[in-house]
Amino acid sequence: MLLLAPNIVQSANLDWPAAKGLSFKITHGVEIGRNATGKPAAQLSFVCSAQGGLHLLLRTRLPIEYPYRKNLMGRVNDVWLYVGKGIERKIQFVFDVVAQGRGNAQDLDEWIFGIDDPDTIVTPQMSMEQVASLENLFGTTPPTRVSVVGIWETGVFMVGAHPGSAIRKIRENCVATSD
Repeated sequence: MLLLAPNIVQSANLDWPAAKGLSFKITHGVEIGRNATGKPAAQLSFVCSAQGGLHLLLRTRLPIEYPYRKNLMGRVNDVWLYVGKGIERKIQFVFDVVAQGRGNAQDLDEWIFGIDDPDTIVTPQMSMEQVASLENLFGTTPPTRVSVVGIWETGVFMVGAHPGSAIRKIRENCVATSD
C-alpha cells in the first residue's frame, strides 16, 4: 500500500490488466505515468489490443464529487496530454470514460485518495502519427511530469515511468492476434 496523503491509504489496483469496461482485450502494455507524491492515485499506460490497436489507458479517480458523477460516462473531446515541465510539449486526444469507480464518499479527499475502485478512461485506437508524437514527447528518459488535462474539466498529474523507447517497443510488438 502507498501512503499518498496524511492518514489516507491508496489501495487500488491501477495496473492495466485490472481495467474494466474496455471494448477490447489488452494483450500487453507498459506504464508510462504514475501518481506523483501527494496527488491522487493514477496510472497512465500505453497498451496494445488483441486487434492490434494502440491506446492510452488512464486508471484513476477523476476529482469530481459524488453528486456530479452520474454524468461521468462517455466521450470527452479536447483532452491534452502534457509531458515535461512546460506547457509546450503536448498532444491532444479524445478519451472515453468507460468504467466508473464505485462508492459514494462525501468527503472529497476520501473519495479521490482512498479509492479502491478507480475510473477507467481510454483513447480510441491511436493513429500512427499520434503514437510517433507520443514516443517523441517521452524522449530518452522518463519525464519528470505527465499530466492529462480536460476530462470533464479536471486534471490528473503524474510522474513519468518510462521513456519513449518503451512506447516504441510496445508499438513494434503490437500485432493483431486471433483469440
